[in-house]
Amino acid sequence: MWFVIFIIVLALLFYFTGIKPARYWEDRGIPSLKPWPYVGNLAEVLFRKRNAAYVIDETYRAFSENRYCGFYNLNVPSLMLCDPELIKKITVKEFETFPQHRPFLPQDTDPLWSKNLFAMRGGERWQDMRSTLSPSFTSSKMRMMFELMKDCSKQFSNYYLNKNGMVTVEFKDAFTRFANDVIATTAFGVTCNSLENKENEFYIMGKRVATFTGLRGMLFLIHAISPTISK
Repeated sequence: MWFVIFIIVLALLFYFTGIKPARYWEDRGIPSLKPWPYVGNLAEVLFRKRNAAYVIDETYRAFSENRYCGFYNLNVPSLMLCDPELIKKITVKEFETFPQHRPFLPQDTDPLWSKNLFAMRGGERWQDMRSTLSPSFTSSKMRMMFELMKDCSKQFSNYYLNKNGMVTVEFKDAFTRFANDVIATTAFGVTCNSLENKENEFYIMGKRVATFTGLRGMLFLIHAISPTISK
């Protein structure tokens, strides 16, 4: 008797926490790729078979003729915008109406990533952060950044040209270092040359911040599936 009750409770729990959330967009008549319970459209990403960028690109191409489509970020339904004019309207013309972003991680768990402008909730903190960042992206400062990026590009190409011959390049490592140098020089005014100085402190610290493995990765996964539990 108790075994039957246990099975029924387990089945109901699976339905309401796994099956029902995976029918969110279908119930609302919005097209989406078929999700898996609990992992949504990111099953291949979790099992390290594909990068998330390819999954998002595949979803966009499947519904590129639509103005928007549904996407399942693990167990969380997300609306993916496909129409450039709709994107422009939401992010530029009506941006003040859409400041309620989903937190990347709880502030108590990760104070740094919780301050990401694209993962902050609306309100005073969001307004303050936007006011702080906006002056950094004026047309004149963007032109200055472009020149600094050109310098990083020359530094990058010269490093391999000076090898004199065929070179085997590990692209992920090479372009991670290039991106690190661009961010360091444009945002912080620091010249690193991470290809020559492979263990420079800025690169090491940046890699540590952007790595989601171990306990940190587990906290991110739990928060993505159930923000309530992660708190």
